[in-house]
Amino acid sequence: MRVLRLFFVVMSLAYLGACSGIVRQPAIAPVPVQDQSSIAYPNQGQGSGVRDYPGASSTSPEATVFIDDNQPGSGTAVLALLESAEKASQTGRDDLAAAAIERALSLEPKNALLWTRLAGIRLQQQDWQQAYVLAGKSNSLARGDRRILVQNWRIIEQARTGTGDTVGAQAARKRVDQLMNGQ
Repeated sequence: MRVLRLFFVVMSLAYLGACSGIVRQPAIAPVPVQDQSSIAYPNQGQGSGVRDYPGASSTSPEATVFIDDNQPGSGTAVLALLESAEKASQTGRDDLAAAAIERALSLEPKNALLWTRLAGIRLQQQDWQQAYVLAGKSNSLARGDRRILVQNWRIIEQARTGTGDTVGAQAARKRVDQLMNGQ
């Protein structure tokens, strides 16, 4: 009897452990991100530590990845993860895209572009607060890179609009305009 009871306890714990990782999320329609093809990005792909990754258009910040050359071997892994994230995002699998970006961030946590990409994915998932926070994190790491800053402030603008914060959205839009005018 004691063995049988122990068996049921172990099986119950195994069942509960297996079920605890299951999280069901409601289907969320993606929010279109503002078209940024009209932004000019001077000096793109120039300088050390800057590499283009396949599948990105030459006019988008996603086309340029800032690789930390101090971490041997991380560059190719980050590029592969970004490519994987891009493919997943194009097929509507934002959950897989976010997971790939998060893995890339574990390799290069100070890569502002990766934080921007994750913020953009959270924006598509209508996770307004996370999009705002992640874009702010990217801003703190951008080191004055206007391309990344512009994209982050656009994400912040859309996230604020999503939460109904029109004043915050207007302030973010003003910051985008300042950055676009070289201020």
